Amino acid sequence: MTSSKRQYEDFKSHAKAYLGPSLFILSAFLSLLSIFFVFSVLLAGKETPKSTEVGKQFGEHGSQSTTIKWGPFLVPASSEGGGMKQWVLNNVEKPCTDCLITFIQAGLEYPDGSYANSDTDMWLHHTVLFDTTQPDPACPMSNVSRIFASGNERTPVDLTGNIAHKTGLYISPATKFSTLVELMNGSPEAREAILTITFEYIPGVPVDFKKTTMLWLDVGGCYKSSDVPGYENAIFEYASEPLVSDIAGIIVFTGGHLHDGGTHVDILKDGKLVCNSTASYGETAGYIDGNEAIKGMPHVSSMVTCLSAGALGPGEAVSLVAHYDTKEHMAMKEMDGTISPVMGIAMVYIMVD
Repeated sequence: MTSSKRQYEDFKSHAKAYLGPSLFILSAFLSLLSIFFVFSVLLAGKETPKSTEVGKQFGEHGSQSTTIKWGPFLVPASSEGGGMKQWVLNNVEKPCTDCLITFIQAGLEYPDGSYANSDTDMWLHHTVLFDTTQPDPACPMSNVSRIFASGNERTPVDLTGNIAHKTGLYISPATKFSTLVELMNGSPEAREAILTITFEYIPGVPVDFKKTTMLWLDVGGCYKSSDVPGYENAIFEYASEPLVSDIAGIIVFTGGHLHDGGTHVDILKDGKLVCNSTASYGETAGYIDGNEAIKGMPHVSSMVTCLSAGALGPGEAVSLVAHYDTKEHMAMKEMDGTISPVMGIAMVYIMVD
């Protein structure tokens, strides 16, 4: 097996671990014919020219802000697999080279540039950004590292804590990105949507800056599906296995991800709470459902994030507990009326000593 093919196979395996076998039909099919993967990427959508402007952070270091767009993606009608589809884009554009990424946020829009969200029946169900040249600290047997992810709540990831920390994700000249995109359309007609990711970055690595790494916590474990069963009118929780750190540093950013019905994610160090990532619902019009079947239903619109969550040393373990209360918050349902699977995920970014 060639190096590039081995890298692609490992990326597929890691993507499957994130979204589960039931949602990995596209990539499984691609494994039958590697050339089809190339064409599927081209047909799925293309990158549009990125716009770059002065960043909001660390202007004295030449900070830049850029938004990269991928698409348009044709999302199937709701009658086809619940309107859900997944794409894997390999070797996509990076925001910069030999730089530190200090901020990341995902978004979703229609081809005309207008805002896409649940009020118009279009969801950024999930997106994951991978570095295909580095092993994942949470899954060391993998050659593919998750460096960012977002659900429809579109949590902004500020690694600097509003410039309290001089740190960022280092992007080397050799770094290669791949992106997993999963969109959901609640409309009876297929429609197009475009994924956006906004980055802020600093050219090079200034002498007083440190590099960041990310630990991925998941109730599904390292290579298992992240989806776990949900329950109607019930209070329940899921816990991840503790992940023992082999690095020393400061937790500069952490926050959780839940599906509808979730109340909060507790992020723990050696069993002690370091972050209570609480879900809020329906804070803006975009998160109030517009579908006639569930019109007016509020959806998860933000998750509390924690900055400067303390030191982490070798041998110390981080973990999470995802809490759900579907009596308080309505859960999403499948086409057959059953409760949709749920998730419990946290990203823990560490400024390495």
